[in-house]
Amino acid sequence: GKERGEGGKGGEAKGPAPASSPSAAAASTPRPEGALEDLKEQKKQLEAMVKSFSYTGRVFDVVTWHDGEKHVCVVDTQCDGDLTSSEPMANYRHSRQYGTIDTVDLVNYSVNIYDDGNLTTIVVCCGSHGTHVAGITAAYLPDEKGSMDGVAPGAQIVSVKIGDTRLGSMETNMGMVRAVRAIIDNKCDLVNMSYGEPTSTPNKGRFPELCALLVNTHNVIFVSSAGNAGPALTTVGAPGSTTSELIGVGAYVSTPMMKAEYCMRGTDTVADIQYTWSSRGPCANGHLGVCISAPGGAIAPVPQWTLRRNTLMNGTSMASPNACGGLALVLSGLKALGVPYTPHSVRRACENTAKYIGHIERFAQGHGLLQVDDCFKALSASGNRVESRINYKVAVGKGAGWVAGGGGGRGVYLRNPKEVEGVSEATADVTPAFHEDEDPKLKQGFQQRLLVRPTAFWVDAPKYILLMNGGRSFSFAVDPSELGPGAHYAEVQGFDSTDLSKGPLFRVPVTAIKPEKKQDKEGRRYRFRDLSFKPGHIERRYLATPEGCTLAHIKLTTSNAETTRKFMVAAVYLDSQRGYRDNEINKFVASENQEHH
Repeated sequence: GKERGEGGKGGEAKGPAPASSPSAAAASTPRPEGALEDLKEQKKQLEAMVKSFSYTGRVFDVVTWHDGEKHVCVVDTQCDGDLTSSEPMANYRHSRQYGTIDTVDLVNYSVNIYDDGNLTTIVVCCGSHGTHVAGITAAYLPDEKGSMDGVAPGAQIVSVKIGDTRLGSMETNMGMVRAVRAIIDNKCDLVNMSYGEPTSTPNKGRFPELCALLVNTHNVIFVSSAGNAGPALTTVGAPGSTTSELIGVGAYVSTPMMKAEYCMRGTDTVADIQYTWSSRGPCANGHLGVCISAPGGAIAPVPQWTLRRNTLMNGTSMASPNACGGLALVLSGLKALGVPYTPHSVRRACENTAKYIGHIERFAQGHGLLQVDDCFKALSASGNRVESRINYKVAVGKGAGWVAGGGGGRGVYLRNPKEVEGVSEATADVTPAFHEDEDPKLKQGFQQRLLVRPTAFWVDAPKYILLMNGGRSFSFAVDPSELGPGAHYAEVQGFDSTDLSKGPLFRVPVTAIKPEKKQDKEGRRYRFRDLSFKPGHIERRYLATPEGCTLAHIKLTTSNAETTRKFMVAAVYLDSQRGYRDNEINKFVASENQEHH
């Protein structure tokens, strides 16, 4: 008889085939309908997977066990299955052990073991930024004979990784919460955090709450970068310059730095400046934002997998560890002398003794350049004073101008044109906050006569306050109507009336932005002539936006330029519930005797 073969063609039967033979199976199991199309689609998908495939590196065998005292593990970095050459490693916090994956990549790693040995993590750097930052603060390189040491080479470093390698080193909320736990567990004295980003809710959220816990309860001094979003005002980042308990640091560059680090020529006529990209205050809730400044560039160590010993980086990420290292020196001296201190007394001392650079705007440098020696002297003289144990909290009530998430503010920020045409009233609450373990008798008996001084004629405040536990409120007036166009800053400062040399015990920041006068009837066209620029020079103009306007056309004409010059046009418009990043414009223009639009 005839039967259909595997290929569907007729053929002559040769007799019955064994049931187990391939031909019998093929003959009894015809191909499902659409099988060819399915194979083609599988091939297509596999080809697409190959194109999108990304090699993530080698896969290591890890064996973890308990040696009778602690959990240890070995990592087969050679990928040969032979663990005899691998040294057992324990949690880095306890053992200080680290290994190198191989002699080609030169990537160092350590391990952390959790969950009773059921979870082992291999920890590596997610970039070179953290090593550079740590080196600025506390590098100790004896072979360099001190020339490459950090600011405080005797300080001990606790490395707390908040950047997720899987996210390109971006921090995560869980990472920051775990970092707070690590800071407490390791009994750290100071923290540097060179991370930050815009926020629409300054001084609010879970992490600011944890920062307050570190500072107010565990007496940790917290230093952080102000941000690199300048030169426009109100570009300070979170958490460094938007959180009450943190010391936000701006980036300063001196003429010697320009010569040594940036190999600049012609610096004889260039003054020390704030880096133009260093974020500026005030914070949207009225606080000054930048507390102090420190050098914002450094040649410092980087991980060996970069195949370099050191590199130049700049940013407020570099200014913050510089300041943190300076404060580490201050604390070292105070501890050696047995002088008590609190994070609040240290902050007041570094702000009150900072060197104010007259030609640099307040919003950029804060209270000035950190002065380590003067800060130490001030704290040495005030260690046993009662105010060194007090955090003078300031809150400004509504009623005097609020922008972009102001709400229960930390100062007054008048930015809308109508707000600066006359007098505005505000109320400040000053509350002495004691540590939770403070003696109740000290709280009950606390009383301080304060002298109140505004720093500018356009701010009026009462002259005296008698402050006691529980706090006091007072009203003050702001009248910027007689000021010229531009950004104006003042403070209402409170002093101990019996000893003014202590410096301000509290400050209420006040900022008023006066727009340019209209140059036509509707205020739709402005012209500014004969502006002269030098490197790093900033010209600011504040314009009242005409009602209904959604677009501005800017025309820039340069002249008398011997060579090409690069200009940056920056603008920020603030509105509620949005960070500055959503409403900023930054455009670079290279000009040589021509017009740009």
